[in-house]
Amino acid sequence: MFGASSFLQAFFIALIFIPLIMLWVFALADLFRRDDLGGGWKVLWLFAIIVLPIIGVIIYFFTRRPTRDVSMELPADQTEPARRPSSSGSRRCTRTPRSTTTSTRS
Repeated sequence: MFGASSFLQAFFIALIFIPLIMLWVFALADLFRRDDLGGGWKVLWLFAIIVLPIIGVIIYFFTRRPTRDVSMELPADQTEPARRPSSSGSRRCTRTPRSTTTSTRS
């Protein structure tokens, strides 16, 4: 019977406890990376995440604003993204034709 309780402990640690710890660490890392929150709000969220580890993390992730990816934004003067040539359809050969003159050997 000792093997069964050992397995249940390992199962609990591997599938439940470790992901909860990862979520907690990700929430704390995200909190400190955010620039849109002031110092007071960060302290309140830090307190909520540490004191209420599971509920605080869940509330934090559901109430946070999505961040904008600046690298995906278009410049103001560009209204339409650059188009790639389609891979379907006819392809043209872009090589230059070989010279038709033959060289003479001496």
